[in-house]
Amino acid sequence: MNNFNYTINQMKWIILLTLFTTLFSNAFGSEPLNNKLSKKQIELLGPFLKQHQEASTQKDTSALLNILNNINSQPNPPKQFVFQAAELKYTLWGETKEILRAVKKYPDYFKGRQVLIQHFLVTGNYKKLKYFQQFMISNVLQYPHFVRPLYLSYKSNQQTKKGHFILFNLVNKNKEYRTLFYKIYSLAKDQNSPYLYQILELGFKSYRNDVKLALKFAETIQSADSTLDIYKFIYYRNKNNLEVLKKGGAFAIATDNYHKSIPYLKKWSQLEPQNITPVAMLHQAYSQLNSMDEIKKILPRLIKEQGLKLPYVISQFKIDTEGRDLPKTLKYCSQLLNQYPFNGQIQKLTVDAIRKFNAPQKLTNTLVNIESLDPTAHHIQYLLAKSLLKKKKTDKALIYLDKAIHTAPQNNQYQDLLSSILSSEKTKEESYSYLTKENIKYE
Repeated sequence: MNNFNYTINQMKWIILLTLFTTLFSNAFGSEPLNNKLSKKQIELLGPFLKQHQEASTQKDTSALLNILNNINSQPNPPKQFVFQAAELKYTLWGETKEILRAVKKYPDYFKGRQVLIQHFLVTGNYKKLKYFQQFMISNVLQYPHFVRPLYLSYKSNQQTKKGHFILFNLVNKNKEYRTLFYKIYSLAKDQNSPYLYQILELGFKSYRNDVKLALKFAETIQSADSTLDIYKFIYYRNKNNLEVLKKGGAFAIATDNYHKSIPYLKKWSQLEPQNITPVAMLHQAYSQLNSMDEIKKILPRLIKEQGLKLPYVISQFKIDTEGRDLPKTLKYCSQLLNQYPFNGQIQKLTVDAIRKFNAPQKLTNTLVNIESLDPTAHHIQYLLAKSLLKKKKTDKALIYLDKAIHTAPQNNQYQDLLSSILSSEKTKEESYSYLTKENIKYE
């Protein structure tokens, strides 16, 4: 942090030194100041003018200051000599008194105001910038670098909100001035302006070819649909821009708009064929859309480069069980369950795969196998309870249902099934037995 502050201070003094150098150089300008004098003024200042020209040519600072003091001590001295003396004293000693006096006396002393604004900005005396607010507002179109000191003039005087409003009003009325817009946008972004969204919207509408600005605008929109519309607009104008493709695809997936993510991700994978990231994101989108034909095209590469990650295992499961007979399906599912005993998705896929064969006993055996591998699989215990109830094995069904309720007591489906069992006339004896047991021995 100290190094950062040191760098900032260095930069301030470099800017100030540049200002001094420029003013000092201008003090000995090639255009003689007496070219702007009237005949009467030339007659009055005659002897001084030649000395002034010689001192300027020889760049003799001491002589020039002495002559300027003599000229300015005359009644109603020409203002250009007053300005030159003020600027030279500021350059040599950092003295602002003469420039301030000249600015107050001569409303048209534009350069003096610029010097003072720069001086107060660099030296951190921001409060004094308030005296130049109207001047900066009136001239900011021609001098966009006034944006920062104008804002600081309000902020330093506890008028931050007003400062943001002034800048927004300026850019709103002059959005065709590109340099001004970007100066105000940059400051609004850095200072977290309450008008940042409106400024970005203005920029998006005015400068359609600015991709970074359009992307930033998309990020500030609260509506997912509107954001996706902006990404779509940018995409069709910049199909080969990787930043557009990455952000558009990622946002579409993050907001569950999987089908809208595919054009971005496909183009990204085409532009960066060695990059596995867009391919993995495509797998995520295709999985949600159940696009198995597309998954089959990319799955071998994903497994080869990233290994058997669980999402790929699930996809491979769907592919491998497609068209298999019951014995082969049972064997494949058993192997996979042993490898991923606690994964709910694998458990569900296994149950769904066995159900297709309409083999109740095989399904029950599979449920028992899953439950033995994962005693916390309450959804499997619930299915087992229902299966056993169909076979009139109420006592065993209650044991599995009790396990499910113990793991997930807030599940209304489980509670409803228990109420149904306990209220049935046919199961009063089993129900009484269930309710009076202190310790149920799970099978």
